[in-house]
Amino acid sequence: MNAAMDPGIFPEPSDPRRSALKGILACVLISLLLLLGYAGLQMRRLARERDHERARVDELVALLRKSPSPSISSGTSSAAGGLGPEARGGTALPSDVSPSPSSARAPDVRVLPPTAREVVEERLRLGMADLRAGRHPQAELHFFRALPDGYPYLVLTSLGRGDYAEAASFLARAAAADPAWFRALRPRDLLAEADYARLLAALEARVRENPLDAGAKTLLAYLHFHEKGPAYAKALLIEVTTLQPDNAEARQFLEALDK
Repeated sequence: MNAAMDPGIFPEPSDPRRSALKGILACVLISLLLLLGYAGLQMRRLARERDHERARVDELVALLRKSPSPSISSGTSSAAGGLGPEARGGTALPSDVSPSPSSARAPDVRVLPPTAREVVEERLRLGMADLRAGRHPQAELHFFRALPDGYPYLVLTSLGRGDYAEAASFLARAAAADPAWFRALRPRDLLAEADYARLLAALEARVRENPLDAGAKTLLAYLHFHEKGPAYAKALLIEVTTLQPDNAEARQFLEALDK
């Protein structure tokens, strides 16, 4: 009876290797879809950050064009030279009296204009005064007028506003302009201790909450370069470039560390 029974009524036993292969292929396909989705999100985020940075720079350039350049005094003003003797506190001489040799006019004193370096240093000083007072827009205008020396200070203004993407962009520009600037410029020395502590705590909290935030992690590497040394900073930057090989800010700073 068993021999005469049609074998087609019983299901054929499944091949366990084929089932395992199908499971592996399904996992690979799901992983690829997740990676594609993540890459798409990152591209959208980077596009938004570029658009935001471009709009921010355009806004600051517009303000820079509207605002007059600050005048920098480097000597005694000669504006009184065009006033009459009464306005200068002297006494008018009668028309028929000639001045004695002792009252001859002193020779003009030439006031030399400030050098380009003095102008840049004055703008940085004014910008730092505004930054410490919390006047970030005014500070940014002064730092923009001091470019390229102003790039490291623009990093601090953007950090103070919590705009980490913009701060990371200024960080990359500073590293491109002068790869050695971050070794000589210590952020903690530029701000009040309490202000710097708040800024650092906010940045560390951002990295803890969002470990994939490349801009925040790059900035943390910059601040910790002076606090924990170059090895710690490099480790953070390598994490960023491993996840995002095309991240220009982290790559630029990492290359500057090696110079």
